[in-house]
Amino acid sequence: MQGNEQASDVKIPSQMLLRLQSIYGTLKRAERSAADLLMERPNFVATATIAVAAKAVGISQPTFVRLAKHLGYSGFSEMKEVLLQGDSDTTMVPHVPYGHINPESKPYEIAQSIVYASIEALNGLMKVMNPQDYENAADALLKAERIVFLGAGDSGIVASSAFQKFLRVGAVCHTAGDSDTQMMLATLLNERCVCVLISHSGNTVSIVQAAKLAKAAGAVTIAVTNFPHSHLARTCSIILLTATFVQRGGEVVTQRVAQLAIIESLFITYRLRGGTACDQAYARTDRVFNDTNKL
Repeated sequence: MQGNEQASDVKIPSQMLLRLQSIYGTLKRAERSAADLLMERPNFVATATIAVAAKAVGISQPTFVRLAKHLGYSGFSEMKEVLLQGDSDTTMVPHVPYGHINPESKPYEIAQSIVYASIEALNGLMKVMNPQDYENAADALLKAERIVFLGAGDSGIVASSAFQKFLRVGAVCHTAGDSDTQMMLATLLNERCVCVLISHSGNTVSIVQAAKLAKAAGAVTIAVTNFPHSHLARTCSIILLTATFVQRGGEVVTQRVAQLAIIESLFITYRLRGGTACDQAYARTDRVFNDTNKL
């Protein structure tokens, strides 16, 4: 077929779209042209030959092959098959962009948009989760003699939350809000330690530098980030991806929701697999909270 856009109502599957969004910023100019065509005219790409699709945007055929491989497919043909199969997941809520919010919006409408965006962020997270990556991360944390949680800005709040959770079950862990202390913590790690680094963009300079120092020290490095080709992701040994792509306003909320979900999953796994030691530590810290909070 030669790109008959009337052949069927092909829509880009949500998982493919999430992958595209996550790698778009790393693509070369010609690859971006291919990506733009895929996002804007999925019907055309699904029914066109690679020669016709490449000609439509003035790029070479190998460029389309490279894009397909960036997305995790063997080539252009497999990418087309996935397009034609469509999206079997019906759990995605309607997209309610924050751009719809304005000074005339009612408080309930604003709250509804934020909730929908948070649900969308969690649905996106479900689509990019890799079971083996979570198993590797959990195993590394359980074996660690010391754990460091690092993040900057709003991701620093998530790192602080992770520190408090793991400390409560007896893990030897640390965190820091300033970059100098973060660097010191990272460089003093060793091969028996784990460093969890949280950055939505994956390009926060201080966090990437800390990741490099922790890796050089021999520690297992775990990245919690939105972009698999970011500097942080390329530096770390284990990558736990989020999939949050809010275009206007409210990015912080949706980013934090997905990051916290990842941290919570690692914490619950750590507590459940930690055995008696974790149970005893939790009981002791819980007793302290109960005693000190009594009036």
